[in-house]
Amino acid sequence: MMRKIVLAGAFALAATAAQADHPTKTYTIAIDNDCDFFTATFDEVTGLVTATRGGCNGSSFMAGMQGTTAYGDGAVFGETVDRRGLIWFFTTPVHGHGNVYLYRTFDGISEQLIFSGTYTRIRN
Repeated sequence: MMRKIVLAGAFALAATAAQADHPTKTYTIAIDNDCDFFTATFDEVTGLVTATRGGCNGSSFMAGMQGTTAYGDGAVFGETVDRRGLIWFFTTPVHGHGNVYLYRTFDGISEQLIFSGTYTRIRN
């Protein structure tokens, strides 16, 4: 799964310039009871997602895509922090709220769930 996400992220970065011609929606996503937040832009045609993370744990630029996992439909994007791959998965929100799962990988093959919680989506 991790290799697919890394490849999807690389594709998303390469395709970011092409998004200018597609309708997009941008949201601020706040992790409930945490200081981290995301500004994510969703391309409605390609399913690509670009995001920035901010808050008390630093900042990062990420790319990914919308898709389906064992947790259901949602968006997945990743970042690298201290030579660790971090994978964020946000379920599709219901009435502006959803679940968030954070995985870590050291080898790019296996993942370990290190956080799960809820989030609130705010339309910009």
